[in-house]
Amino acid sequence: MKLSDGTVLRITPAPMLATLFSEASDKINFRTKNGKVGAISLLDDSDSGLAMVMPAVGDNYLLFLYYADVHYRLMRIDLRLAFHTDALEKRQAVHRPFRTN
Repeated sequence: MKLSDGTVLRITPAPMLATLFSEASDKINFRTKNGKVGAISLLDDSDSGLAMVMPAVGDNYLLFLYYADVHYRLMRIDLRLAFHTDALEKRQAVHRPFRTN
């Protein structure tokens, strides 16, 4: 899917059977118009999952409507920032800018 800001998304939903019996992930691969490539994984199981992806106002942002148990959450992801998986172990989200050397 190509967004109006030039970002290209490829969304791969988790297999249906995997979501019923265990935790699985929806995968979103993206390439921005300036060539940056990245991937986002979101939990998809019997109680939660990705409902919708849409572009936000301005470049480098995506909005996700995510179903979580009994309500929806709207999340904004800044594609210019890195999400470090070590934060998952601490159960907190940490955004840090990418560094180029």
